[in-house]
Amino acid sequence: MKKVIVFLLLLNFTATIAVGYTIYKNNSKKPYEINIESPSKIEDEQFKANVYEGMNRLMMGQNMINLRMLSLHHFAKPHGEDFYEHCPECQLEQQKILEEQKNNITFSAGVNEWTF
Repeated sequence: MKKVIVFLLLLNFTATIAVGYTIYKNNSKKPYEINIESPSKIEDEQFKANVYEGMNRLMMGQNMINLRMLSLHHFAKPHGEDFYEHCPECQLEQQKILEEQKNNITFSAGVNEWTF
């Protein structure tokens, strides 16, 4: 069984080398011709517009990924006293807490603790 596998591997190897050599010989006879045309002003402006639009989409996508990554902390570590500044969900929750405490008589926005 080992001899058959080794024979098939060697046969595959030699066939690959033979095909590669044949393709190389056939293509090496033809010289490559490369023609480069300078783009027109309209094509150049369109290319720049496409690049700027692509970069804008990339940056917006990265921004959305960062916001989603930031909002993952709600599942990993629910709010205690920690509110993240740039997290939209934290800001909404903090705003809701402030709205509830606004009507509270004992609430003082500038004082965290009672002092006597």
